[in-house]
Order: sequence, then structure tokens, then C-alpha cells
Amino acid sequence: MNQRDSFRFTLFRPFNWVGPYLDTLEATSEGSSRLITQLIGDALYKGEVTLVDGGHQKRCFTDVRDGVGALKEILLNEEKANGKIYNVGNPWNNISVREVALKVINQLEDAGLTKQKASISVKSSGEFYGAGYQDVTSRVPSINNIGNDLGWTPTYTFDQSLTNIIESITPADLKVTI
Repeated sequence: MNQRDSFRFTLFRPFNWVGPYLDTLEATSEGSSRLITQLIGDALYKGEVTLVDGGHQKRCFTDVRDGVGALKEILLNEEKANGKIYNVGNPWNNISVREVALKVINQLEDAGLTKQKASISVKSSGEFYGAGYQDVTSRVPSINNIGNDLGWTPTYTFDQSLTNIIESITPADLKVTI
């Protein structure tokens, strides 16, 4: 047996984890923040959200509570998980960036966090990120391995996750008075 064969490990790949306090609204920086944080920050502070290439790209969003549950299962089942690689995502929360933006805008308005509904602007990927940028139109994780090995499956819908995020925003989180 060589040294590599005795090395214990489990790898996991998180797919678009979302939830309150993963980053701050003040940390938003166009092109580098998490999508939902960026959309919320832009809607609140600029009154406009920008969609790259129309926002037709789809992503599978995973509630951080589901993600933590998956990690807990990995840790509690160390022997079964040893040497495995797991995708930790929610294939049922496959939604376009445009749909996410509309949901964010509507929930912010419904929560009374905006004075008026934010508008949507569209930029090309080249204009937004620079020449040569390429995006994947859809990323859907297979969670068969973690489901079969550990019995884990995500439970939160995208709408539940977004509501949890929006409800966590307090006046202290906001840079500006609404």
C-alpha cells in the first residue's frame, strides 16, 4: 500500500449555495459578488439590475441549510463517504438568472425594502466581463451519488431560500435609508 492509498478524503462540490449572510450587501462588486447578493444590492442601491446576455443562463440554487445538511451526512457517515466525490446541489431549483432577478425585485418590493420597483438592463457578456468571456448556459448537478450513498436530498425550494434571504435584511444591513 502506498501513501496515497491510505489517505482519507471526501470531496464535495457546492452548486450555487444561497442563504442569508453568505456575504454582505456592502461587499457587492459588479462581476464578482454572488448573484443574489449582487441583484439585491443593485436593486436597493442603484434601482436597476443588470442581466448579462439577457439572463437566460440557468443555475441550480442550493439553500445553505440543505448544503450544511449534506456536509453533516458526509461527516456522520465517514466510512461510506471516504474516497468519494459528491455534488451538493439542488437540480430541482434550476432557474434562469432573469427569473431570479424578477423574483428578487418583486420580493424586495413586497417586503417594503425599495421605494420603487427596480428596472432591468441588459449588457452583452463582452461588455460586462470583457472580451473572451464564455458562460455555460446551464449547470445541473447530479446528486445520485450522495443520494444513493448517504440518503441525502435537498428540501428547500428556490422561493423558500429567497424568502429567507429577503426576510433576513434589516435596516442595519442597508447603506441607505429607504
